[in-house]
Parts: sequence; C-alpha cells; structure tokens
Amino acid sequence: MTSIYIYKARDINGNKIENTIESKDENSAILTLRNKNLFITDIKKANKLNIYLNNIDLFNRITSRDLMIISRQLSTMIKAGITIVDSLDVLAQQNVNNKFKKSISSITERVRTGEGLGESFEHRQDVFPSLFVNMITAGEESGALDDILDKISIHYQKDYDTKEKVKNVMTYPIILLVVSLAVIYILITQILPEFSHILDDAGITLPLITEIIIRTGILIDEQVITFLILLMIFLGAVYLSLKTKLGIRFFELFLLVTPFIKDIYIKVSMARFSRTLATLVGSGIPLLESLKLVKKTLNNGVVESVIDSSILNLKKGQPMSEPMAQSDLFPPLVSKMIAVGEETGQLEEMLIELATFYEKESKFTLERLSSLIEPFMILFMTIIVGLIVLSVVLPMVEIWQIF
Repeated sequence: MTSIYIYKARDINGNKIENTIESKDENSAILTLRNKNLFITDIKKANKLNIYLNNIDLFNRITSRDLMIISRQLSTMIKAGITIVDSLDVLAQQNVNNKFKKSISSITERVRTGEGLGESFEHRQDVFPSLFVNMITAGEESGALDDILDKISIHYQKDYDTKEKVKNVMTYPIILLVVSLAVIYILITQILPEFSHILDDAGITLPLITEIIIRTGILIDEQVITFLILLMIFLGAVYLSLKTKLGIRFFELFLLVTPFIKDIYIKVSMARFSRTLATLVGSGIPLLESLKLVKKTLNNGVVESVIDSSILNLKKGQPMSEPMAQSDLFPPLVSKMIAVGEETGQLEEMLIELATFYEKESKFTLERLSSLIEPFMILFMTIIVGLIVLSVVLPMVEIWQIF
C-alpha cells in the first residue's frame, strides 16, 4: 500500500520545489527524489485532510484571471531572455494554488527532459484548457511564443472582464435583497408579535392585514430552520445540475426565454465567440481546428449547433458564415462581417471588430439592466415594508379613536 508524501527540495540549479510524491514508504520516496537529482530539505507524510483539500476543485480552480496572469508573466520572462525552464520554476514558486504548482512542476520536468512546451502542457489538460494548450503549441511551432502568450493574456483578460461585469451587476441587487429580507424577518418575527401583545392587553381587535402578517411571521419563525434547509437543498441541486450538460442546456433555455436577459446572453455569447475565434485564427491555428476548439472552450448551446454546421460547410469547401446567417440566434451583423472576412482574407480583423463591438454592447446593456433592477428592487421592498408599517398604523389609529 502506498502513501502520499509532501516534500520540499532544490534542483541542481538551486531552485526551490514543493510537490507531492506517492511511494510505499519515506525511504523509497527519498531514493526516488534523489534519482531525479533533487536535494531534499523536508519530507513528511500527508494527512487525509491535506490530500482531501488538495483535490477539491473549489480550493484549486484555475480561473480566467489565473490564465491571464500566467501567460502575461511567462511572456515577460521569455522576452527578458529567461529560459522556459527557469520561467516555469518562477511561476510555480509565485503561485499559491496547489493544483497549479503540481501541474507546472510536472510540466517543468518534461521540458527538462527535452519535451516541447506545448507537448508538456498537453499532459495536463485536466488543469489547462484546450485553447490555452493549442495556442502555446502554435506559438512554439511558429517561433513567436512570446507574441502568442500576449494574445492568450488579452483573450483571458477580456473573458475575465466580461464575467466580472455580470457579477458586479448582480452583486448589489443580491446584497440589497438579503439585507431587506433580514430587516423584514426581524420586523415580522420579533417586533410585530410584541406589538400585538400590547394591543391584546389593551383589548384592541387586530385588523385583518395585521393578523395575517403576524401569523406569517410566527410561521416563518417556527419553520426558519426548515426553510433554510430547503433553500440549501435547492441551491445545491441547482449548483450540481449546472455541472451537467443537460443542466447547462436547461439554464441556457431559461435565459433565452427571459425578456431582456436573452439580449444580454446573446451579446455576451457573440463577444466570447468572436474573441476566442479571432485569438485562435490569429495564432496560426487552422480555421477548422479553431472552430472545434471554440465549441469545446465555450460549451455554449447558443453557438454549438451553428458551429457544427459551420464545420460541415468548411469540410465541403463552403463558407462557414452560411449556417450563421440561417440561425435565429446569431445576429445578422455577425454572419455578414464573417462573410466579408472570409471573402477578403481579413477574418481575424473582422472577428476582432465583432468582439470589440459586442463587448461594448454587453457592457452598455448590463449597465442598463443594473439601472433597472435597483429601482424595481427598491419599489418591491418599499411595498413590503409599507404593508408592515400599515399593519402597525391601523391599530394605532383605532387606539386614538378610543381615547
């Protein structure tokens, strides 16, 4: 039976290495590491918690922002004349993500043995997306790796910016909703019941609206744990379903039938589609292969079926823009500009223009959505709080009439 050991070591160049190794015992692990010309400074058996945390994607996910930073730093170091092996060592040392460190360490070892950088990255496609790996391979083959890394960085920066815009638009309404619900909960479960006791002692009959709100508050207070458990189960089910292809498709269908949200979703999809395809084509990857990578990278039902049709068209020697022109989900501007790009040989330029246009449109539409959500949220909460205030005022009016 083997165990996992966490070790710290230095290679023959004095570079620090932190990684894990699987071995039957500590002595065997040390022997294996020494055979790799590593000087061990510390080694210990990993406990179950460390192993568990190291394998949870939540703690080790590599995001668009990570890929942006990685490619930018790698490009900068290569331009400065630092060798690829030393550059990879620096990346591993600077990053706190355990999964990333292990991946870069294994890639570095492969490069040291003479394997190509792109080929080495291919062995870790469980961590690095196909688009990233294929572009590095293309850059290595063309001799313009630093330029391709710059393009990768720009691509993932745009992708990260788009995702952040969506998050920022939703953050304020969610915070407002949570705070408002917390205030309402306190009002109807803590304050109103006390107020009702005072009215009962005074012999005042509660108005219907006051009675309904108080009884609702009592029910919520008694069943709050049940409600929270059901909410957690619901959110967990939604989260897990979005990890499946069927769940993603249902979510996309929901977005496509929701007014106003549909417009945003299509614009964001077109921006990502255009930017990704432009980046791949500009890196020298053949158009057919680029389309396959776009389909795999985006995992988007809006463009997937159209891309499949475009791939078939290319194989037949026909324009890839034809299926886009026939699709209800692809705006006419997209198919027309891509058609012009195909005819003039300026496909990359047309795609960049499209990406820039839809990124700006997405930003503008998201800002409009944010400006619409806020007043609606405030109006909704005002109505709820107004009803609660009314349930307090009506009994007070009755008291004034008595006295």
